[in-house]
Amino acid sequence: KKTKTPRDPNAPKRPVSAYIAFGNSLRNKLKEEGVTKDFKEMTAFISQQWSTLTPEQRQPYNDEYARGKQTYEEAKAK
Repeated sequence: KKTKTPRDPNAPKRPVSAYIAFGNSLRNKLKEEGVTKDFKEMTAFISQQWSTLTPEQRQPYNDEYARGKQTYEEAKAK
């Protein structure tokens, strides 16, 4: 059986994807409005909302991911 190579605890964290960033913002917005759904319902709702977004509406989340990825690549190169 292979043993896992230990991870560097000081290694930079990978950026969240555009979908995850959208989900986090939508989840926070819904919680502020007082909407209570269990995990399964919430993820299904987020997935449905994401699939209805146009490319223009997704662009801010894609830009956030691109900035995070650039920062991650720079930190990883050090």
